[in-house]
Amino acid sequence: MNNRVSRTFAFFFQNYTKSTLIVIAFLILAGMAEAIGIAAFLPFLQIFIDGKTVIDHLPYAPVNQWMQTNHVVLTFAEIGSFIVVAITLKAIFLSSMMFKVSKVVSDIATDFRNRYIRSVLTTRWSFLVDHSLGKSLNAISTETYRASQTFVSCTRFISCLIQALVYMISTFVLSWKVSIGIIMVGMVTVSGLWLFVKISRNSGIKQTEATKEMLAQMGDVMQGIKTLRAMALENRFLKILFMHSEILRKAQFDQLFSSQSLRIFNEPLMVIAAIVGIYVAMTLDILGGTKLILMMVFFVRIMSGLNSAQSEYQNLAREESALWSLLKTLKEMESNTENTAVVSNHTDTLNLPLQSLSLRNVIFNHGTRRILDDVSLTFKRGELSVLIGESGSGKTTILDLICRFYTPSAGHIYTNERTLESLELKNWREMIGFVPQEVFLFNGSIAENIAMGRENISEEMINHAVKAAGLENFITSLPNGIHSHVGESGRMLSGGQRQRISIARAIVTRPQILLMDEPTSALDAETEKNLMFTFKSLAPDMIMVMASHNPAIQNDADQVFHLAGGKLSLLKSNTDA
Repeated sequence: MNNRVSRTFAFFFQNYTKSTLIVIAFLILAGMAEAIGIAAFLPFLQIFIDGKTVIDHLPYAPVNQWMQTNHVVLTFAEIGSFIVVAITLKAIFLSSMMFKVSKVVSDIATDFRNRYIRSVLTTRWSFLVDHSLGKSLNAISTETYRASQTFVSCTRFISCLIQALVYMISTFVLSWKVSIGIIMVGMVTVSGLWLFVKISRNSGIKQTEATKEMLAQMGDVMQGIKTLRAMALENRFLKILFMHSEILRKAQFDQLFSSQSLRIFNEPLMVIAAIVGIYVAMTLDILGGTKLILMMVFFVRIMSGLNSAQSEYQNLAREESALWSLLKTLKEMESNTENTAVVSNHTDTLNLPLQSLSLRNVIFNHGTRRILDDVSLTFKRGELSVLIGESGSGKTTILDLICRFYTPSAGHIYTNERTLESLELKNWREMIGFVPQEVFLFNGSIAENIAMGRENISEEMINHAVKAAGLENFITSLPNGIHSHVGESGRMLSGGQRQRISIARAIVTRPQILLMDEPTSALDAETEKNLMFTFKSLAPDMIMVMASHNPAIQNDADQVFHLAGGKLSLLKSNTDA
């Protein structure tokens, strides 16, 4: 058995021990019921064909002796009824097993989805920025489903093996010599068809990788489709997507060809083996009469069970690549989960309101590149502080450090004379309002986009934020007011309207700190001027920090810091007035 497939069995047994044991117990009970039913076939056939009521074959001797002592006579109806009951019990046990399997499979898929979703929302920012949206969608939809289906293949594989084992034991009762021959035939048949299992496993690996890469590319294309089509670049990406699609086509062909070939070639091999077996048994006079008929029935069921087991193993070999791909991704993401624990002994409540936010001798390296070099500055409550500089100068890095997406390589950030590291991460971030450069809106109402799923946001709070963000006139002109829908990604709105909704979202909870990353970069001069007036009106209630590459912004700022080459210089301060 392939090592990865063996690990797949071990994974389910270790992580879903109780469920796996219950499934195996039902399979054993079903096998026992089938074995008891099979044991009745020989007397059944001898009564039907030979008219006997006494079975003198060795395994039936104790039963025969008991029957003679108690004057019990076997009848066609009694044995037939007994067989029906046994087979019915088998069906009940198998049905119970499949009910349990169905529940476990849905639970496994849900567990994987929930783990992945939780990981995406709690993974460190430095890890998440390198993670593809398309790969995330693939993991949540395709890989979680395929991974859960491996449990179905595992249980069906075990079920088929138990079935074959039950009939194999029955053949030993009739003739151990013939049983050895059947085992040899089974081994030869399985070995001869193993090539198709190998092809299926390789096709499964190719499908997993090709699907992951294609969806990653597709996710990027969908996010930038307007730009691509506007610049007639879609054909370049079509070639890339078609390449991944062709890999998928070949892998799916290999999968279908191998699975159908396994089924097709098994039948002639089984017929050839049956004919040879009958000839040998009759020539050597190993079996005769009803025993030969029953042995042939057992042989067909054994070979059918082995064929089904090999087919399920083939399915398992194909799907297990998705399981291990998903587990690898989950392990990487969960090992990079943000540490939300307080790392300081100071756990007292932070005094509010926040009066200042200071970077003191902060150094930050991104890999081998130094982004910030011994930076010290203070942002004060009631003031609008602006960071200006060229792209890549470190403006956004300072905002990310304040949000604790990253940790300084050296130095510390303080608020009210407490280091950020001494504060519980979730509580700290709840004090922050954030306005990104690229506004994202859900396909919902304005109110839903401002509330962002926060249950403690009332309509009164939303209306206050709308007014503070300068959206009041616009919203009153809409038929449904704040309950008007914004369309896919807010496409029904202008850039300025989307940005103001983003501001309302950031300030609706009246945060202690408002961080803004290039909030006016995509706006015209008039809209930018109006937004800056909005920011100034909000400044008295919070610490406001804006990153911008636009020097004109500094006219409205209380203090302006310039970043270049990792170094900081103060261009303007409210004390200069």
